[in-house]
Amino acid sequence: MIKLSQTLAIGVVGILLGQSYASAESSSDPQKLDAELSLVEEFIGGTFDNYEQVYWEQVRKVPEKLRHRRVTSTYRKVELPQFGSHVMYADKYWDGDPARKAYRNLYVFSADQNLAGLRMNLLGIPQPDRFDNALDDPSELRVLDPSEMVAMNPSCNTVWRLRGTVFTTTFAAPCTLGKEHGFASPTHLISDSTIGRDHFIYLTTGVDGRGKHVFGPPDFVPSAELRARPFKCSASYGTGRTETVHLHDQGGVASLPAEGGRRAVSIRLRQFMPPGAVESAGLVLIVLPPDGQEKVDEQGQLTTPHTMTPRDAKQIGFRDEGIGIDCVLKYDAS
Repeated sequence: MIKLSQTLAIGVVGILLGQSYASAESSSDPQKLDAELSLVEEFIGGTFDNYEQVYWEQVRKVPEKLRHRRVTSTYRKVELPQFGSHVMYADKYWDGDPARKAYRNLYVFSADQNLAGLRMNLLGIPQPDRFDNALDDPSELRVLDPSEMVAMNPSCNTVWRLRGTVFTTTFAAPCTLGKEHGFASPTHLISDSTIGRDHFIYLTTGVDGRGKHVFGPPDFVPSAELRARPFKCSASYGTGRTETVHLHDQGGVASLPAEGGRRAVSIRLRQFMPPGAVESAGLVLIVLPPDGQEKVDEQGQLTTPHTMTPRDAKQIGFRDEGIGIDCVLKYDAS
């Protein structure tokens, strides 16, 4: 797992010291950039979630205005030749609820030798409700026409550069957005993200014409989305009825219906990472209390009924009070 505290520090330092846009004077090896196009698809393909960050901010009573909103992001490579050869479909939702969509976009990557990196064009999908099943059936997206897409200001497209084992991002040129994008006055944006095989750490901030901070988290702490692994779980509860549910290990949750006089029960799968830890303490399967919130003691240890296994485990189970749950990794990404 990612060394979360170190990565957060990288994000903050980057936004304070890094340049706000890409240099147009650099050049790069086209063969290297072509290899990086495939690599970036490997890095971001999958599901990412910032549940651990959101949970511990709540436990630690971080002021509301400084807390991050939970976001679950899934990226999938799609074959849409009308847009290019390297296209990712991005589906994001808020608060752990797939019905609360944040957005659905296309990320179109191409090599840019002048900028010495990969340019990512962000294209908004009009009437996104047409594509409720696109993650399961990407062929739905084939009807999209480039002429109907909502394109980002070209200056505000990002350039991704490989730095060691991570990609970092900057804007392609000075990025300023105005009222048409919801800002009260022209706002200069700064992008700073770090993308690795197991994390997507991003921070976008903005200042107005007087240099006043008007967009992004006031404490400059980036959102920390960690790669989630999908699990298929078989759960029996009450009279012996078995339910099949699907969870991911970055805060995935599912409910078992009331059965045999027992109340409905929710279960959660997470990589448990207490504050200050440099990696997950372990993969945890939790039976949640009625309020849906797992509890920890003053030392940050779970007190809610749970099972813990090594963080890279491919299966986990729980047995207690008539509840039987067995979860198995759906596929081995290693």
